[in-house]
Amino acid sequence: GGQIAMAIAPLGEQNIACFDQDPRGFAFWFNSKAWLGQDALYISSKLFQSQERQTVQQKYGSYFQSLTKLGEIPIRRGGIEVQTFIVYQAQTLLKPYPLPYGN
Repeated sequence: GGQIAMAIAPLGEQNIACFDQDPRGFAFWFNSKAWLGQDALYISSKLFQSQERQTVQQKYGSYFQSLTKLGEIPIRRGGIEVQTFIVYQAQTLLKPYPLPYGN
């Protein structure tokens, strides 16, 4: 989440949330219920997804009315692909992601 937040910061002020069991860098910045009914981009990475046993749709699909893959963004360093971000259209947040800090 932090890498994405830094990368899009020059584009303007954006709300960023982190759907993770350890969202320390994000959990205190917002009231998660305030985003109910809103659309978003859900961004993940191949590295993160390779560590998960569930697909993005299985793990996070119930939080949105729909979750549709839009594409992939490869990140290269020295001509070698080192990371790939996967972008999804997330429409209509149905329920807030549970945060361990009571937000």
